[in-house]
Amino acid sequence: VAVARLLHLIHVPVTIGLLGSRDHTSDQTKQQPTIADHYGIPVVSEQPDLANYTTIVDAIFGVGLSRDVTGKFAEVVDAINAAPASVMAVDMPTGLGTDDGNVMGTVVDATETVTMSYNKLGLATDNGRRFGGIVKVADIGIYDPETLNATLTLK
Repeated sequence: VAVARLLHLIHVPVTIGLLGSRDHTSDQTKQQPTIADHYGIPVVSEQPDLANYTTIVDAIFGVGLSRDVTGKFAEVVDAINAAPASVMAVDMPTGLGTDDGNVMGTVVDATETVTMSYNKLGLATDNGRRFGGIVKVADIGIYDPETLNATLTLK
């Protein structure tokens, strides 16, 4: 929703696709459609036809994914991969293992991945290079403790 909100504020038309039940999400996630409503951003629960989209932002699952992508989530991933649009993944492409780069059922084939704070091991694997596209690291003020300790030790 944050990406949609920022794009909306610079007059880029956006639609948010909400997957799953609001009842099975965190309180913070439950608030997101309400925030989008306040901005006048359409939130749809049915999968839109992606044929006319120029850009798709993949924020379905992130680094916390611990199971295979199946069911309607897999159907949406397949639809994203079939669309002619550029695909930007937030943190990790949905379905790509953060630590090992394993494909977890199915995986979004991203044009670009903006990963938060530090590069993830999964993006450095063969699958990560294949499905992550161009990887950019966004500094949001959180640092990998192992990397930070290694850097401090080197100094």
